[in-house]
Amino acid sequence: RDYLARLPPTSPALLMGFNTGMGGGGGSLARAWAADLVDVLRRPGLAAVFTAANDYADLRGELAVFRALGARFILEPRANPMRAYTHTIA
Repeated sequence: RDYLARLPPTSPALLMGFNTGMGGGGGSLARAWAADLVDVLRRPGLAAVFTAANDYADLRGELAVFRALGARFILEPRANPMRAYTHTIA
């Protein structure tokens, strides 16, 4: 929010959110993000890209948050072809 406030209102900008977790946590993270997301969605000329750690909980929760706030999708969610794999070493 602070950074966007310093830009002229019509400046194009790109916001990236990597595995924010806003769709999980029982709603507390979504509520923490809500005011910032509303600002992002209202700003003309700003595109936002968000990644999710998984497609079963994080993605579903984040889609629910974006849809509840009236987000417009340029691209629908899709699998990342360059995703990393987690390995457990015991």
